[in-house]
Amino acid sequence: MILSKKKEIETITKSISLLTAFAIPFANYAPIPVILLSLLGIASWFTKKDKKQWNKSSILILSFCLFSIIASLSAGLSFKEISRITFEIRFPLILLSLTFLFSNFTNNSVKEMLKWFALGAYSSVLLVIIIYIYSLCFEFDNIPYTFLNLRLCFYSVVNIISHRTYLCFNLLSGLIILFQICLDKNDKKSILLLVLVTLFSGFFILLSDARISLLSFSVIVFSFAVIILFKKTRRIYAISIALLFIVIMGYLLSLNARIHDLYLSFISGNIDLTSLDPRFTIWQCVENIITANDFPILGFGTGGAQQLLADEYVKIDFTSGIQDNFGIHNQYLESIVEYGYIGLILFLSICIYPFFNKGKNKIVFYLWTILLLINLAFESMISRSIGSYTIAFFLVLSGLKEDEEENHSPLPKNIMRILFCIVFIGISATSIKYILKDKKDDFSAFQRNFEKVETLPGDVPSELKGKSGFRIDKTTSSEKWRNNCSTYYRFNEYKTMENDSLYFSLYVYASPDFNGNSIKAKFEERNINAYISEYDLTRKGEWQKLSIGKRGMVGNVFCVINVEKKDAPDFSDLNGFVIFAQPNIELIKDK
Repeated sequence: MILSKKKEIETITKSISLLTAFAIPFANYAPIPVILLSLLGIASWFTKKDKKQWNKSSILILSFCLFSIIASLSAGLSFKEISRITFEIRFPLILLSLTFLFSNFTNNSVKEMLKWFALGAYSSVLLVIIIYIYSLCFEFDNIPYTFLNLRLCFYSVVNIISHRTYLCFNLLSGLIILFQICLDKNDKKSILLLVLVTLFSGFFILLSDARISLLSFSVIVFSFAVIILFKKTRRIYAISIALLFIVIMGYLLSLNARIHDLYLSFISGNIDLTSLDPRFTIWQCVENIITANDFPILGFGTGGAQQLLADEYVKIDFTSGIQDNFGIHNQYLESIVEYGYIGLILFLSICIYPFFNKGKNKIVFYLWTILLLINLAFESMISRSIGSYTIAFFLVLSGLKEDEEENHSPLPKNIMRILFCIVFIGISATSIKYILKDKKDDFSAFQRNFEKVETLPGDVPSELKGKSGFRIDKTTSSEKWRNNCSTYYRFNEYKTMENDSLYFSLYVYASPDFNGNSIKAKFEERNINAYISEYDLTRKGEWQKLSIGKRGMVGNVFCVINVEKKDAPDFSDLNGFVIFAQPNIELIKDK
């Protein structure tokens, strides 16, 4: 009887561990199975009579978390100030580390959990595709199917599920797991599956327009080819050549809009990195903070440097950084600023620990470590919960004990059927939820149904006689960013070279009772600051022509109208209205 109960507990624990692995790519659904697994894992500390073996990775993670609290308190931050990031955003790091601190999970169990993670990663991508296709068919309210609108729709759908960088990170993690599986099987069907899934992943990442993911994809697939080249059979050798071809094709395809911007900048002689991507400007500000005479040994604590970073933005007149309150976007630099060089060393020790895994899944952890190190250079991944879940999952699995014997006992078929039913119902319910969701606010960046105004108010300029306009008021869909609410519309996107000139103008009228905070016409030059022409709100009740002309912009430029109300969750308290009319855009190409 006791043995039976022990078996039942083991079956339940394993089932929840597989569901947890599947749910982690769906960050919103991960907390419940993670908590359940944690309760069972921690309970096993006290019920397991065998000799306990420490999970070294868990120890390192918990040490880092404890050090981050000590460093933050020493920097003068209150416990309340550090609790949000430490105990909310980085909660998965702590919880999963405690779960697997003393664990009876073996290397065979790890392999199963990795498989289910890969299944979850590709299921999340499938969900994105389902919603995207549905949105194209039924959510485009007479919006033209331009390339710009198709791409912006894809961005919007991806953001409904997750941030595109993190979605692609999970996708690539799943691809690495699949590579290990196919390498172990070493048959034609497995290799064909690997090639097809690799191609699919590459095109999905390309469509997502995440540059760091494109770079990661190229490095990972190239690593696949290198590993396969060391195999001795001719068949594997031939497959390696095919994978090398995929790498080359992936590189060529990666010359998309965002990569193309970088390419144009370099060939035009513009090698000022700060003009290519806001990250380089941010990192320059971070360097200024680090080199300051009063830089503390243990850093400024969790989140403690953000105000200093904002001050640096003001010093260099970094408009985008000021408006959007940019974070550091580099986990290594963020660790230095928050916890000093000691914190950085401790954090790096955590990141590279999987690289020393010698178990049956070592290739997975080798390649995943490379993937992690690349992404950490461009994203502060453990400062977002969606990053913390995946990172914590792989780190703690890499530290589990080895099981030399094949004593793996698979779950009963009826249990597996139940698990797959749960997964199927979960995906179906999520798909239906998002399909039925009112997505007008999610698609608001490009899908606006502004009310058409046939009779224009006020003293109408001669250029607008007999013309119509479009109205913006409290009924217009809006988006919340930080504490502000705004509506904006991208009229078009243009590729510009250094000697090209772009002109944008439109007429704007704000009613006398309008209580919004700004009305702007803008050039949004990708990756750098915007160029603005702003309506004079001291002259409400008048038609004003907003116009911008700029030469020397390189890359992709959006022409935008933006109406903003500060300290408001939406436009429900917006009084009055705004009407814009006769937008005119002219691009003069250098011959």
